[in-house]
Amino acid sequence: MAKLTEKELAEWESKRDLNAELLQALHDMKRGEWARKTGNYHTEHIEWLKDPENAAGYLNAVIEEEDKDALLLALRNIAEAEGGMAAVAEKAHLKRESLCRMLSPRGNPALSNLFSILHGMGLKLTIQPDKAVTTA
Repeated sequence: MAKLTEKELAEWESKRDLNAELLQALHDMKRGEWARKTGNYHTEHIEWLKDPENAAGYLNAVIEEEDKDALLLALRNIAEAEGGMAAVAEKAHLKRESLCRMLSPRGNPALSNLFSILHGMGLKLTIQPDKAVTTA
C-alpha cells in the first residue's frame, strides 16, 4: 500500500473533519435542532452534496455510525441534491413512488435496490477492512 504524501494526508484529514461536522449536523437535523442554528443550513448542505466526492464522504461517515435512519435521511438528502426523487428514480430504473417508499423513515430498501439507488446518484458501494476489528 502506498504511503500518502503530506499534502494528501492533509486533504484526507480536512475531509475527515468535514465528515465529522456533517455527521453532527445530521444528528442535529434528526433532533430538529438544525433549524435553530441556521435557517439556510439545508440549502447549503444540499448544494454541497451536488459534488459526488462530498456525497460519497457524507455517506461513508453516516455508514460508520451504523444508524439506518441516518442512512435513509442521507440518501434522501443526496437524492434532493441530484435533482429530486423523480430524477434519481429514472436513473435507477425505479418508480418514483417505490424510491420514495424505500427512502422514507420507515423504508428498508433491499440490497439490490440500494445498488440501483446509489447508481442513480452516481455513486457505488465499496467494502474495506474494519481496522477496529483485530484478528487473533
